[in-house]
Amino acid sequence: DEHRRLFGKDKHHASSHGHEVIASKIIEIIDSHDFPPDPQVGSWLGGDTCISWFQTGETPLQIIEGGEMKEWDEEKHKFGIEVNQEDGMILEYNHDGTQEAMISLQYMTKATDPNDPYSSMYPPVLISTKQNIEGILDSKVDAKTDMTGLARTNVVEVETDPDEDWVYLRGLQKKVSDRIFHISAVSSIGTVKPGLNFIYIFPVEKRPNPFRLTATMVCQTCNEIGWSSEEAW
Repeated sequence: DEHRRLFGKDKHHASSHGHEVIASKIIEIIDSHDFPPDPQVGSWLGGDTCISWFQTGETPLQIIEGGEMKEWDEEKHKFGIEVNQEDGMILEYNHDGTQEAMISLQYMTKATDPNDPYSSMYPPVLISTKQNIEGILDSKVDAKTDMTGLARTNVVEVETDPDEDWVYLRGLQKKVSDRIFHISAVSSIGTVKPGLNFIYIFPVEKRPNPFRLTATMVCQTCNEIGWSSEEAW
């Protein structure tokens, strides 16, 4: 019974009591450690930049074509950039760092049947990143003419990975038991270079909801140390 009290009605998100327990445990951990009176923060090897518009609807990213910021949950005030299901979307991202950096996307997921990937409310997508608009327009042509190299048995099983310019996202949670929940997923889609970068997102199939992008995470440090915990899936 005590464990049940930690979760809300959906048996996934923390309840009010659960949040209180989490907060108290975090404070216990912090209080159990000694900290210097004047802590110094290092360079963090170039740092990271996380931009979320999930609760604000505001983003510095430029939508070049095929996308629209929408408040898709008006009751809870949740926002996302929705991708056109016919032609896809082109975004412009300005990386103000000095080195190439790993970039990850956060996006919404939900399936009505966790064991049926085709019950997903969101489409699988192909994503390409280039540093010039001409290159990304070429990517758009390749996607719309099925020239990306991707070969699939179904939504989940991939026979042949797409060409190196592309990343395939299934639009599902990797953990099957999480798929029934309307929650976000995070996947690495490659790297961005200093200056302007263009990102093309192309839905491979149509679904009841368009692909909904809620945040970007750019980590120059991750690229420096060759680390990624959120590989594309």
